[in-house]
Amino acid sequence: MSRFAIHTLGCKVNQFESDCLQERLTRAGWTPVPFGEEAEVYIVNTCAVTAEGQRQSAQMLRSARRRSPQARVIAAGCAVQVYPDYFRKIDGLEGLGNFDKIEEVCRRAFDQPSGTAGMVHSVPPEGALSLECPVPARRSRALFRIQEGCDSRCSYCLVPEARGPARSLAPEDVLEGLRRLARKGVPEIILTGIHLGQYGRDLGPPWSLTALLSRVLQEPDLPRLRLSSLEMEEINPELITLFQKDLRLCPHLHIPLQSGDDRILAAMNRSYTTAAYKTLLLKLQE
Repeated sequence: MSRFAIHTLGCKVNQFESDCLQERLTRAGWTPVPFGEEAEVYIVNTCAVTAEGQRQSAQMLRSARRRSPQARVIAAGCAVQVYPDYFRKIDGLEGLGNFDKIEEVCRRAFDQPSGTAGMVHSVPPEGALSLECPVPARRSRALFRIQEGCDSRCSYCLVPEARGPARSLAPEDVLEGLRRLARKGVPEIILTGIHLGQYGRDLGPPWSLTALLSRVLQEPDLPRLRLSSLEMEEINPELITLFQKDLRLCPHLHIPLQSGDDRILAAMNRSYTTAAYKTLLLKLQE
């Protein structure tokens, strides 16, 4: 029995992937422990959205090495994808990989002599999403990834480099995942994605997030649903109507505002203005 600990930085999709990895390794007979406790394997799910996220990722890897010099320390996630050479220089790092490879790296790190697990690095994943719906130990709320990647290519953003193009989970798989989580007694499910508002554009025939929610809310036995971040231009009248019609859709929206200056927004290749943002907020409040 090997003990493992995961520390997650960054967004809800990172947390979802950590939950998936914890569930997979636990099913394989490994024992999860808090990151501050002794373990044979430490995994840091890194973030590249800001320089601070990259710094904290490296800090957590080094702290795990100091705490337990004999442990295998592994880095995964977005910062590893974007800055592999930076992480290769961290003393004592045993494994490195994209999240689609990290379970393999964990097994190799534990099963082979120290220093031989190797570094795994590949281009951002582009394949279809697989259905995974882990139930975290806290059980009060589950994250469910229905979308991955981004096609927007904003002028400042590393996300497409780290996460690849936009891909969506098929509507029938979304329904199946929600039903599984409902049967497990989860009272609230957060639908999440790297660019959630781009859900369904890649499918054939195309779908939209609003169309998906309309279909999902026809299921009478589903628990509360909450949406993670949406860009303001993706919040349309039909979506607002769904919030009004069904109380299971939590009246909560996280709407990013990268800058309060229209000149900066234009330089960032954002497609909205501060006036449009304010108008939307007032409409939502009403």
